Amino acid sequence: MLDLPIVIVRLCRVAALPLGAEGTSPHPPVRRLGPVVAPAHRNNFDALRLLAAFSVLFSHHFSLMGLPQPFAIFGRTLGEVAVEVFFVISGYLILESWLADPNILHFTAKRFLRVYPGLLVVLLFAALVIGPIFTTVPLREYFSARMTWDYITSNLAMHIVYPLPGVFAGNAAGAAVNGSLWTLPYELRWYLYLLIFGVLRLLRWRTLILLLWAVMFVRYFFVYNLDARLLSHGDHLWAEELGIFFVGGMLLHSTRKFWQRHSWMLVVGGLLVSTVIFFTGRPNGALAVVVPILTICIGRARWQGLAFATFFGDLSYGIYIYAFPMQQTVLHVTGNRLGITTSMLVAAAATIVLAFLSWHGVEKRALRLKHWFPRSPARRGSSGIADGKLSHRQTASDPAHLES
Repeated sequence: MLDLPIVIVRLCRVAALPLGAEGTSPHPPVRRLGPVVAPAHRNNFDALRLLAAFSVLFSHHFSLMGLPQPFAIFGRTLGEVAVEVFFVISGYLILESWLADPNILHFTAKRFLRVYPGLLVVLLFAALVIGPIFTTVPLREYFSARMTWDYITSNLAMHIVYPLPGVFAGNAAGAAVNGSLWTLPYELRWYLYLLIFGVLRLLRWRTLILLLWAVMFVRYFFVYNLDARLLSHGDHLWAEELGIFFVGGMLLHSTRKFWQRHSWMLVVGGLLVSTVIFFTGRPNGALAVVVPILTICIGRARWQGLAFATFFGDLSYGIYIYAFPMQQTVLHVTGNRLGITTSMLVAAAATIVLAFLSWHGVEKRALRLKHWFPRSPARRGSSGIADGKLSHRQTASDPAHLES
């Protein structure tokens, strides 16, 4: 016969053990909804990209309804600032991707798989679904028109074109089917530049990245003098401007060992420098300093309240490429009768659904093909620390170890 006190003592000891230390847990495992995020990936970059994508949607909706922008920041719309945030994140993470796997084929394949599958599907969706439904020309003429097929092939070749025959011609903002695509050639251009720098083994030298950023910054904001030109009805040179933000992300990645433990000092220093630049009459130059710093410092942080951003997958790219055609569709169908808030919500809901389908049906499946390219070791010499050189080992332990 068992001694009851002894049995109770043994049960208490078992209860005090960690789960799995004494056989298996008496409780069935709880299956969590949403993606399981590795501890090293719990940062805010996904949430920032999602916020930037919705900011572009928000900003575009005013333009598409023929209304003035509610948040114009020194000649920039909220959507344009959001695009610059995208480029900062790309510069930071794409440099990290190269340092983690400095292989030309692997790097090119990863960038291709991230951009092109989703882009191809949204172009086909616009040309073969939206176009035939809303075109004002006969379908035979629509499908025989060179413009229809140029919309697909030219955009895939990064020669961006916007109209389809007879589609959205009566909309307030004109017949552009997808006005968000204009940034993609600039993005791919800087991927190519980064690859060239990497092949030439220049990315090991943080001093060269700093010099590149400084030359671009001075040339654009002091020599070209963007702010003065905007006041005289000039325009942005987007190829250079977005490049400054991309290289800014690269610079913050290459110098992170100096500031990552005290990022608040970087933020304070950036605010002071941007304030000085602001009072020289160059507010856009001030933004070009503070936006990359805030973007990367917030992105590297780990705020539990932002974990929802990846609950349904990485939808930011899908939202970015589907929002504009969905907004144009909603405004075309309703004739601007819904009002800006309702029409924006309807368009956003449709965009989220399509972005969800794009991620789970196209983008995520395409990204699985990256496993065909096993990571190659970093080249000897790209991982050593010297004055002004990067360390590959820094990348492996960085909490922002993600790929755009």
